[in-house]
Amino acid sequence: MLVIFLVIFGFAFLVLPGDVHAYLDPGSGSLLIQVLIGAVLGSLYFTKIYWSKLTKFITSFFEKDTDGKKKTSKTKQK
Repeated sequence: MLVIFLVIFGFAFLVLPGDVHAYLDPGSGSLLIQVLIGAVLGSLYFTKIYWSKLTKFITSFFEKDTDGKKKTSKTKQK
């Protein structure tokens, strides 16, 4: 019962804050925008570089041999 009370009180304390006298200046907003743009472009570049390895890894799970059985790493290609 005490744990439930503490969880509810903690949730209310985090969700319902009092007055906050703070602001973000234009430099902070600009920095946040640059970080977001950099993260998006960096992830796109990373995906572009490793796209072929990623597709080969994923398709290796779904490939089948010519006899219709699922291909395993122990099966040798002739």
